[in-house]
Amino acid sequence: MSTEADLASAARRPIDWRPAEIRPGLWSIPVAIPIASLQAVNVYVLELAGGGVALVDAGWDSEESWRSLRDGLSLLGWRLDEVRKVVVTHAHPDHLGLAYRVAGASGAGVLVHELEAGRLRGGRSGPLNFRRALEATYPRWGVPPARVEEMLAASAPSSEESWTAPVQGVSDGATLDLPGWSVRAVWTPGHTQGHLCLYDIGHRLLFSGDHVLPRITPGVGVHPAEEADVLGEFLASLRKVAALDVEEVLPGHENRFSGLRERTDFLAGHHDLRLDEVESVVRADPGVSGWQVTRRIGWSRPLERFGSAMVRAAVAETMAHLVHLETLGRLTRLDRNGASTEGWVPRDS
Repeated sequence: MSTEADLASAARRPIDWRPAEIRPGLWSIPVAIPIASLQAVNVYVLELAGGGVALVDAGWDSEESWRSLRDGLSLLGWRLDEVRKVVVTHAHPDHLGLAYRVAGASGAGVLVHELEAGRLRGGRSGPLNFRRALEATYPRWGVPPARVEEMLAASAPSSEESWTAPVQGVSDGATLDLPGWSVRAVWTPGHTQGHLCLYDIGHRLLFSGDHVLPRITPGVGVHPAEEADVLGEFLASLRKVAALDVEEVLPGHENRFSGLRERTDFLAGHHDLRLDEVESVVRADPGVSGWQVTRRIGWSRPLERFGSAMVRAAVAETMAHLVHLETLGRLTRLDRNGASTEGWVPRDS
């Protein structure tokens, strides 16, 4: 997620831990996750024609999450062995983590976007290679060596086994085999390169994962092994989903909501303001590193008061804005006096 203020606000919001019916044959289960600022991920349960259910997302690989999912299904009258499919919006631990356990208990197929499938099968940007990627990239971004280890150690624990779900890749626009539902895969890169939203045409519902959330600004950060223009992809993906005929949005966290276009407009405007701020820092001090820009732009509180995981996210988000400004032709990056650290300068300087 994006700012510490967003997360603190989310943490103060009480959660109703009971499963909720959204439409006939469609429910949400709040599944507990070990991130205090978020508290839960929404797992959606779709009753399938011909028997069984499908899940959208699965929860964290922890015993607390497993109990939340199992007990939530039981309250709805379903068992884990009746799960036929798990559709995972993206390969983050709170969404993918339990998919391998659900598949083991039920034989369910696990669907992800084909890019996420490639990452999970050992791609250089895969989760098991994250440490190596950060260690190789942080010096170039100007992150002090003393900060690298503390940021690597800051994540909530996630088992290696949780990345081993037997995933099947799906492509953008594919109609998913969920009998009784008309669900289409919508590729929405940004939060991750292979993020998926799911669009149910018949019910005008959008399962938005972490692409569009009702109050939190989704985290959009450069992955150290990819360094694509993830912010540009995210903004294009916002326009893509805004063009859909959607009555209600079913997000990965917090409550479902209407007014998709208004929310996507707000998120795009937020990033426009941040782009201007980042550019102004570079113009004031040409040659600054990504780390230095991170320290000089405004956050919800001084960066020194952020936890290490939030600092890591802040650096990645700052780099996303720098890379997008480079794509727009407003900034360029240079080796600083032949050193390994990159410096950023205005394109017109």
